[in-house]
Amino acid sequence: MQAAIVAQTHDIHRFVHAMSPREYRYALDVDPYVILHTVEQHARRFAQDLASRQIYVASTLATDDILRIEFEPERLDEPPYALVIPPRERETATDKAAIQRMHDALVQLIVPHNPVMYPVVLVLTYVPATQAVRLHQLERQVKILHEAGVPILLGSDSGNWEVFPWVFHGPTSVHELELLVEAGLSPLDAIIAATSTPARMLGMQAELGEVAVGFAADLVVLPTDPLTDIRAFRSPRLVVQDGVAQTPEAWMAAP
Repeated sequence: MQAAIVAQTHDIHRFVHAMSPREYRYALDVDPYVILHTVEQHARRFAQDLASRQIYVASTLATDDILRIEFEPERLDEPPYALVIPPRERETATDKAAIQRMHDALVQLIVPHNPVMYPVVLVLTYVPATQAVRLHQLERQVKILHEAGVPILLGSDSGNWEVFPWVFHGPTSVHELELLVEAGLSPLDAIIAATSTPARMLGMQAELGEVAVGFAADLVVLPTDPLTDIRAFRSPRLVVQDGVAQTPEAWMAAP
């Protein structure tokens, strides 16, 4: 199967979805360009191979951390969530029926042939302590890959609303910066994972990913130094797109 996939896609970049060590082994067999998601455990098994082949790995730590909003809904009132989340998405994020549907769907995905295990998996998966342990484990894997020289891409896994009712475009990416620093990357390395590394992955490093003459004028102006506190990205003073600068509030109010 792997040989057939490589043969059929030999002239394109392969983006492969993988999370478990088993999926990572399969992914490496098809010569991926990007692997979406951090491996859940045993990152050292793959780090050298990934680094030597310069295979990009999208971090997506926020996908797990964002689940904690179920127990900490006050986070939706913090910047930048409060400003940018559409009303319908905010309503879904606090709707108990929608949250229960998400839990049921994910549990059935985890244990599709054993309904008796559904309540057990729910208890073990969707409690704050378990989520914190899983996030810490994923952060360790990201740090191992980064220290080995694997190019890390900031990945938020946004776009899954309303299946995951808290994975929002925009603020989830901002939060991912903070989680990369929490994982052990320096603030500068986290910013690189969000800017110049994605530009290089896209083959657009001559026009995106840096503040330089001739590059796209897409910028944020922050209130404080993000190299000192990465949380500065939560509250930008100005957002510049194609050379046009406005406050975040003005951009959100634009038709």
